[in-house]
Amino acid sequence: MSGAEGDGRALRRPRPAGTEVEVTGRAAEPTVVARGATDEESRASAQRVSRAVAEQLIAAGRRGAPTTVPDLPPAADEAADEAQARSRSNDARRRGGPGSRIHRLRVDWHEAGPSALGALSGRIASTGVQIGRGVDGIPVRAALFRPSPTRLVVIGTHRLGRLMLLRAAAAGARPVVLADVPLAWDDFAVRLARTGTGTTVLPAEAPFFMGGSGAEPLFVLHSADDDAQTPYEEESQEGWRCDAVLTPGVGPEVLTAFRLGGLLVTGRLDPADASHLCATRLTGELTPDDLAGLPDGTVAVFADGRARIMRLEESPGEVALLG
Repeated sequence: MSGAEGDGRALRRPRPAGTEVEVTGRAAEPTVVARGATDEESRASAQRVSRAVAEQLIAAGRRGAPTTVPDLPPAADEAADEAQARSRSNDARRRGGPGSRIHRLRVDWHEAGPSALGALSGRIASTGVQIGRGVDGIPVRAALFRPSPTRLVVIGTHRLGRLMLLRAAAAGARPVVLADVPLAWDDFAVRLARTGTGTTVLPAEAPFFMGGSGAEPLFVLHSADDDAQTPYEEESQEGWRCDAVLTPGVGPEVLTAFRLGGLLVTGRLDPADASHLCATRLTGELTPDDLAGLPDGTVAVFADGRARIMRLEESPGEVALLG
């Protein structure tokens, strides 16, 4: 063997034993060699397989393929609501006909004149009788008609007493006057009758103890006329009735009625009457000078130990009836 050949053999890579298989017994064929994969090749093959699987999963997700994770069951409340909705839908389908259809809300209107509204309205007792307006201009009402009898004391002229009667009638009450001088009320009763409101005028000594009702209470005005010392008749104990006492000044009967409670309305008083009234200590913060200096068309109202000054503000209709 020459040196060149020896160098060639020396340069050949030796094959490991057991890795070369020769097939004999036949004509000469090329030698078939099988050798195991190296570690680097195994890792590369595993990476290729993993990459291929990942790409397939990503592609399947993009196509919307169904997932293998089952959906969670609905909550109990949601399941019950769905079952109820399905039940209503099934009931509607079973019923059929108009009941199964949903109709739109129809909005319409009807016009009626004042005369038609008057024919449809019923007469009921008001929640209160307007006495006047406060300094803020808000109407002030008094609940004079209740299931139990009430008392009102009015200190002033006939005009103030008649104004309270008119406003009680406007609130739905039937007016009755028990007067020392019935003739002094005849003209006013005639004017009021022309409006459709009847007024009964009786002598002061007439026994009148009838009560009213929730639909038509009674406003009974006891008029002492020109004498503040004239005692008025005993009030009725029937319900839905207000017994009002009209007197021109402060006398013993007025002071007794004021102490027993109820509502007191007074116009401007003379200094002596103002002092007598304030001596009851039921006039709140008002002084005798306040009561003696009340302007025209203004009254002081007392109830439950509280006092308030109000403006009467007569309406044109009230002025026409008062004369």
